[in-house]
Amino acid sequence: MTKRAKPLKKRPSSRQLAPDNLWLVDQLVELDLLDKHFDSARQRIHRQFQKTPDLPAAHCLEGKILIAEGKWDLAAAELKKTLQLDPNFSTAYDLLVQTYIATNKLSEAASQLQAETSKDPNNVSVLLTLALLYERMENFPQARDAYEKVLSINPNFVPALNNLAYLEAERLNDLDKAYELARRARDLQGDNPAIADTLGWVLSKRGDYQQALTILQDSAEKLPDNPEIQFHLGMTAYAMGQTDIAKVALKKAAAAPNNFPGKDESKRRLSLLETGTGASPELSVSQLEAVTKEHPNDPVSQMLLGEAYE
Repeated sequence: MTKRAKPLKKRPSSRQLAPDNLWLVDQLVELDLLDKHFDSARQRIHRQFQKTPDLPAAHCLEGKILIAEGKWDLAAAELKKTLQLDPNFSTAYDLLVQTYIATNKLSEAASQLQAETSKDPNNVSVLLTLALLYERMENFPQARDAYEKVLSINPNFVPALNNLAYLEAERLNDLDKAYELARRARDLQGDNPAIADTLGWVLSKRGDYQQALTILQDSAEKLPDNPEIQFHLGMTAYAMGQTDIAKVALKKAAAAPNNFPGKDESKRRLSLLETGTGASPELSVSQLEAVTKEHPNDPVSQMLLGEAYE
């Protein structure tokens, strides 16, 4: 993933600097969508892809615009087209599942996808979408089975390796299996910061904080606006007693406009880090005892309780 170019005097536009940089195009489209400038966003991608209109990225960005407009069926069609052209286009899977959620069609969509797999059991894109749906429905064993089916067809399919690693670590509590899957995904796509984040988080949950911290710092630098990566970095630094790093990362995670699974935990840990600093009030001994009883491996609450006893 290409980093933003540093500001230069009399520089041309970002699009002129890197006309093929999909990340920059995506960011510009996001800004258009925030302002509800849907026509502007659509014109932007049409200019970008006028020479190659059938690229997967063109259909994926069109799907994103249609989602912002609330045109769910049209968006789903564009995203399915994306996956027909490139089954590895992981963003399209997430957006497609988003369309099913928005229309409250999770069970209906799962039934439809199951019917498609019965006709074509080796359709990787259908199986991966089905796995993501099962995750959203909190049917984690079936999600695992769908991911494993994908990997039986294509053992090096990185989206399935990465997603299954995260599922095993977060929901199924098999850290050894999660580590093996995450390591394989990283070996195949070592330059992808989202893939690296999964490996870093698995290492952190296994207690290998030093190695995890190095990987997560690199991922957070490359994807600074991703709240889950900031949460993983903050929690790892927190566990190591690296309070300055933890505060910065957890503040970013806690301030994220969208909800994600670690947002409340980010706020709780940040509150402990800021206890007595003016940003957060002092906790009583009884409050700290309750926190350490609930989280016996929390080094910050243990330290604060010790100071309170002293």
